[in-house]
Amino acid sequence: MKDKVKGIAIKGGSAIWEVVKKQLFTYPTKQKTRLHDWRLGILFNLLTLGVFLYILIHPILLQRRFVLLETPVGAIEFTVVSPQRAKLYNESWAQQYVIANSTDIPFCSGYINRNQTAKTPYTLPCVYWTEELVLYPSLEQSALFLTTRVNTSTKTLRLNRNLPTNFTYNTPLGPDCSLETPNCYYTTITNPASSNYVAIVDDFTIEIIHSFECSGFGIARNADTLPGIYKDTNGKRVYATNPGEYIGNADFNDKLRLSTILRASGVNLEDTTISNDGTSVRYNGIVLLMVFTYTNMDTVSDRNDFRYSYTSTSVSGAEFKAVEDIYTKNYSTIAENNRHGVRIIVIQTGNIGQFDFQTLLLTLISGMGLLAVAVAVSDILGGLCWGERMVSDAYPTEDEDEDGGKVEETETTVGQVVKFLKWPFMRLRDKEGNEGDIILPPYWPLHHAAGKQAVE
Repeated sequence: MKDKVKGIAIKGGSAIWEVVKKQLFTYPTKQKTRLHDWRLGILFNLLTLGVFLYILIHPILLQRRFVLLETPVGAIEFTVVSPQRAKLYNESWAQQYVIANSTDIPFCSGYINRNQTAKTPYTLPCVYWTEELVLYPSLEQSALFLTTRVNTSTKTLRLNRNLPTNFTYNTPLGPDCSLETPNCYYTTITNPASSNYVAIVDDFTIEIIHSFECSGFGIARNADTLPGIYKDTNGKRVYATNPGEYIGNADFNDKLRLSTILRASGVNLEDTTISNDGTSVRYNGIVLLMVFTYTNMDTVSDRNDFRYSYTSTSVSGAEFKAVEDIYTKNYSTIAENNRHGVRIIVIQTGNIGQFDFQTLLLTLISGMGLLAVAVAVSDILGGLCWGERMVSDAYPTEDEDEDGGKVEETETTVGQVVKFLKWPFMRLRDKEGNEGDIILPPYWPLHHAAGKQAVE
């Protein structure tokens, strides 16, 4: 090794310092080699352009990955008003509203069949309940239940004993008793229970009062200050078509009739249920899922443009009922209302974002990493497919080596460069022009030798 390479020997502590200086106090740079091949140039430029367009369009313009996102926390409240109450309040729309008689409602037993049979298979007597009776319970978090049918029965305390074989609901079970005795229990004394439909419940108006908050950003907004849209199950916008309805108006809370919500959810209360026993949705009840989404990501530049949208859909195969027990003063009698109806469950979600430089920087850095794909593809094709193309414009064309000597400009082929880099030995000229074998350490920048004379 010493016989083949001539150079200046450095001994003692200065040798250690030279090694430290050359390894630690140097700045390595990559030398470039330009291939005169239009096919490779077009491929590389197209790949590079594709990477830049991908970074600009997908992560930044479409995914908006230059903002820090937070999921808002929402609060919602429902106010239900019956047509009877609206007339009492002298609301303008209610003055023109005509309350239908039970003889004109197809699902009521008093319906007068003028042209065809009743639309609902099971007709029942109808009652005109107001919102105090239809809404149960009166206050519920993120949910609402409106009664469409009710079965009313009465229970009373009776002595607990074996039922007679000829038992009927009119058979006395013993004297009345109180809860102070251990042998008493409640038994139904009214059977069959009276069953009624609630008339005109479809025309009840529901006011939706909702808001959201992002504690991380210090943002809180009420819906009556925001524009919004309501979409049906097909993704089409629902417009307010009935008098007194408001949808997405930034100056008012949304007000919708129950019939509008059902129509947007693809539900008809007169349709038969999934049990296919001939009963209707109005008879058995249904569950609707209403999802509110808040965002300020619809526009690129304005992060204060807050909006909301919501949809509603029915839960397949789900029916709903709620049992309400009304107790007398001494608990001796219970009036039981077995309610069936429309239950609406609300979910509030969304994405609220604010510009964040660190998020943008991470997006750009991760995207720029794709440029290595363009370089790798071009290198592979250049080395394997077009390996005998000439390399020109090698840099540096006139430079000094590490010992101050001049380095000659060289021309070689890509194939020779690839072969050269595969070998752990290479032949270089020292400053006196002598050739020798030099073993490169694994951390040596191999590209440093690309501008020097390489000999196979």
